[in-house]
Amino acid sequence: HSAIEGMALGILSTWGQTIAVFCAIVGHKPVEAFALSLILFKDEPHKFLFWGLVVLYVLMSPIAIIIGVYVSEISNHLIISIIAAISAGTFLFVGCHEWSEMFEHKHSWPTSEKLWHFGLFTLGVVWMLLIAIVETLGE
Repeated sequence: HSAIEGMALGILSTWGQTIAVFCAIVGHKPVEAFALSLILFKDEPHKFLFWGLVVLYVLMSPIAIIIGVYVSEISNHLIISIIAAISAGTFLFVGCHEWSEMFEHKHSWPTSEKLWHFGLFTLGVVWMLLIAIVETLGE
């Protein structure tokens, strides 16, 4: 996931697109990192393994950004379009997966948790609207 989003950021050619994807990444990266750390802690890995995975996770996006920039400079539009399509598909898959989880378990959730998820969903929509506005202003 980090490699795909890094490559998506690296292949962009306009300032507005770059800011939009950057905002999308920054908007979910802290939550993603926290969730992955919790999952790792559940398995109680050795400290060396845990920190090795953390370093790998942290380096994945910057390395993929560099690869994306390199590919966009030497490659044709077909390769760039394929990377963009894979990136969009990854974002859609993650979003749909989260929605399916929410709807699958919504009957057993207390009202406060439903409100919390609705509030976070609303925050995500507002965040995406702000990204769209920034991208429009960049053009």
